[in-house]
Amino acid sequence: MKRMFAVVVVLIMVLSLVACQPIGTGTTQTTSGTQAPTAGTSESQAVQPSGKIFSDDVELRIIVGSHASYPYDENWKIWQYVKEALGGNVIIEPIMDSWDTKISLLMASRDQLPDVLHAPNKTTVDRYALDGAFVSIMDNLDKLPNFKKWMDTTPESEAYIRSRVSGDGNVYHFPTYGLHTVNNIRTWLYRKDIFEEHKLEVPQDWNELYAVGKKLKELYPDSYPICNREAMNKLSTFGPQWKPYMQNKFYYDFVNNKWSYGIIEPEFRELFTMYKKFYDEGLLPVNLMTMVTNDWRTLVANNQGFIFNDYLIRIDMFQSAARVDNPNFTLTALEPPKGLTPNATRLMPKSNSEYTGYVVCNTGKKDRIANAFKYVDWFYSDEGKEIISWGKEGETYKVVDGRKQFILDEQNTPARNLYGVGTYGLYQLVDVESNEALYTDESNENAHRIINWLEPQFNPYEWLSLNEEEVLVKQEIEVNIDSFVNDQLSKFFLGERPMSEWDNFVQEIYHMGLEQMLEVYEQAYARTLK
Repeated sequence: MKRMFAVVVVLIMVLSLVACQPIGTGTTQTTSGTQAPTAGTSESQAVQPSGKIFSDDVELRIIVGSHASYPYDENWKIWQYVKEALGGNVIIEPIMDSWDTKISLLMASRDQLPDVLHAPNKTTVDRYALDGAFVSIMDNLDKLPNFKKWMDTTPESEAYIRSRVSGDGNVYHFPTYGLHTVNNIRTWLYRKDIFEEHKLEVPQDWNELYAVGKKLKELYPDSYPICNREAMNKLSTFGPQWKPYMQNKFYYDFVNNKWSYGIIEPEFRELFTMYKKFYDEGLLPVNLMTMVTNDWRTLVANNQGFIFNDYLIRIDMFQSAARVDNPNFTLTALEPPKGLTPNATRLMPKSNSEYTGYVVCNTGKKDRIANAFKYVDWFYSDEGKEIISWGKEGETYKVVDGRKQFILDEQNTPARNLYGVGTYGLYQLVDVESNEALYTDESNENAHRIINWLEPQFNPYEWLSLNEEEVLVKQEIEVNIDSFVNDQLSKFFLGERPMSEWDNFVQEIYHMGLEQMLEVYEQAYARTLK
């Protein structure tokens, strides 16, 4: 039994390395078990090539990242198909490690800039945009017919584009789209098999969550029934269940149309007090404040954790490993339990965002910049979307009963590793079905329910860019507030500071410049609304 448990834990650790990835699945002998619906696509119905974009004498230099779980491979089929469709000489230069250092060196001189950079996060874009390293998208829409069409036909495009605004009010960072039905979604999950075995009711609010946690603790004394990780960070995820949009940091209150700081609000104190009660009574892991992810996985895999809030993709990760030994092991989504305040909801923060994507570099050469825009624009075309989503029929995917499915090798190697599907630079605009084909039907069914439990708006704090003056204020004030708050929350939680001093704690935050920081976010956010 110990040997089997060890196998389960190892499998979970391996699966977690590829857990938070954009797309994937498949190679050449067998087909994946998860199929994606299509409109009965056949070879004759597939998107037809529209002709080469570049003449043979055009050269483009593209820099992309590389991930440890799917290192860049120059032989990936998807990149080959992209190059075939584009024509010219498209040179892909991967940065295999030390991304920040190497990008910093590239940005030091215009002569070293590539034509296009695939930025793995918005921080990279914001850092160099104010130095003139990139070219504005909205000033060049005449060069972007496919992107413009996507903007005009996608209802969410305005919100996606607003989230890409940099500190000077311009947009340099092309939005990615098509990963949002699965990627980065967090939710409450619970062991449905354990609940059914003991005839336990699914909790509807936080009082019932506490009660079922106590019952599970009685049944499994060595367990931590509400088995969360990430110390105090989870409180942001729970915030909207106690007050709409509330998080344990700066956030925009869409109900009252103003910026706020969750820690100072009375609803947050109630949430914190309840969570501390869970901890004090052994319902949360004893080492919650220092626990690493591997230790958390071990608890869940070893029947020592039954309810937790984490990424949706944990369903496949845990079940594929645990069912080797326990076929009944079932994780399923739990509608967020309602908080205990007058404004409580059963919603989670909207988290299904993806802040990666292409930027066109300001090389100072009009012909290169024009070709760079053509390159990125192609990814928003029907042809580009089809190629990076699926590849080619008969080579990377097949159609069975009107549904596309990736072709796998005998080892069932994911398509991102075999073909490059969903790797850096290859998910600018993808079919939702392609991304979902990476996951099991069980996981996707849960995802389609969870989408309805997310708040309608993203917290702008996650993407809001500041100008140079505002950055200086943030470095002077917010950094100190964060450090102080994290230290004090830990002391309150562990009983090292009495809860009777909470009001003093709030006043201490105000005295550190909280109002000034809120003003910074108000003015920065106002720029994005113009």
